[in-house]
Amino acid sequence: MRHGWSRHGFDGSSVKDIAEAAEANVSLVNRYFGGKEGLLLTILNEMIFDKQEGILDYSPQETLQAEVFEYLRHRYRADMENEAFIRVVISRIVLDRTFRDQALKSLTYAADENFRQRLSTLKSNGKIREDADLTMIFRQIGLISFSASLTEGIILEKSKSETEKVLQEAASMIGMHFGRI
Repeated sequence: MRHGWSRHGFDGSSVKDIAEAAEANVSLVNRYFGGKEGLLLTILNEMIFDKQEGILDYSPQETLQAEVFEYLRHRYRADMENEAFIRVVISRIVLDRTFRDQALKSLTYAADENFRQRLSTLKSNGKIREDADLTMIFRQIGLISFSASLTEGIILEKSKSETEKVLQEAASMIGMHFGRI
């Protein structure tokens, strides 16, 4: 379903097109999701849930800087795999305030529990300053992650290697400010 929107955009895809691509009944899409906007919100909510609860595909790192860099790189790659869908969602958020308000209910700064645990472990091992607020660190990392995907990846279409250099610098700054070697 994401691919239909990816090719034709939100306005260019009808409920019928979406239902056919998913081999579903048009009436059922309307009934269970309230049309294509409801379906878009449902898919977005699933993506957000997966992002917050998903498994990290890299091993725990020894320093805050290394952990932040790997996490940012992990999130950037996942976002770029869904780039076309993210473009559709962002355009709906920018153009439709009602959709934005509904989407923002899911877009929280709730930490990925796996990452939160890794930060907690680093802090208890003395690798993060004792006075550091892990929730604030995660929020900053979330903003950097989203900015890298939207600005570097989608708008500016920078290469993966160029973006990873930016992510490495951001991780370095966070590591210098909050970390301990």
